Amino acid sequence: MVNVIAFFNSKRSRLVSAHKTVLEAQKALLGFVKSPECKDIPDSTKENINTYDDLVELALNAALQRSWDAFVLPVKNLLADVSLEEVCVEVEFVS
Repeated sequence: MVNVIAFFNSKRSRLVSAHKTVLEAQKALLGFVKSPECKDIPDSTKENINTYDDLVELALNAALQRSWDAFVLPVKNLLADVSLEEVCVEVEFVS
């Protein structure tokens, strides 16, 4: 059962993954952001991301600049009978 979605979206990188717990989703998102697959965050910035809280702070600033978005979205019971392929998440940041 999908309880949590980890989401990252930028011009050159994207991650949408399903997880059972918030901690698993946070770990997946943090791992993705620090990986070479995430091309929109410079390596020098990645070196300063050591915790999920570091990532949240950076994600807030990035969202305000409209450069990339990242979040963990709890969806417990909402998607109990839905596969990840059927999930479509659209988020708009309003400044």
